[in-house]
Amino acid sequence: KGYEVFMTRSTDKHFSTVSSSEDLKQRTRVANNAAIGRNDNTIFISIHHNATSSPSYSGYETYYYDAKQIDPSYPPDPMQIVYSDESHRLAKLTHASVINSGANTEGRGIVHYSLYVTRNAQMPSILAEVEYMSNPYEEKKVKTATFQQGIANALAVGVDNYFNLSIIFIK
Repeated sequence: KGYEVFMTRSTDKHFSTVSSSEDLKQRTRVANNAAIGRNDNTIFISIHHNATSSPSYSGYETYYYDAKQIDPSYPPDPMQIVYSDESHRLAKLTHASVINSGANTEGRGIVHYSLYVTRNAQMPSILAEVEYMSNPYEEKKVKTATFQQGIANALAVGVDNYFNLSIIFIK
């Protein structure tokens, strides 16, 4: 679609051998470094598959950081406070695009939550929980190229909608 895309991971290899939380920190660092000087024209989308102890959970969820819900014991990057409203707008547009495309069903919807990657990205950011791998039916579905491409296309439409701003001049 003409966007410059930086993948922080294109294989099943982690950045960190220490822990999954350190892996997410390193991914966020890579994204923040790539955005330097163009933070206003950059977005961060972290794509995941969820899991729970229940095999019946399913659906698509979009997480973003809400600066109105700051926990002083778990502070965000100061730049995310600035981008929080835009993160919410990105979440609404990409979530609606995925649900409206039929690529996936509604899960818990759009959720404001203090996740490391959304709280510390220095640009508008979301975390897309595409499906629950703990659900045997959903796990089978997410392994198909058709499902993966459908989600990718729907997210791309949401990104297009995010960057399609109409500017109105009033005289």
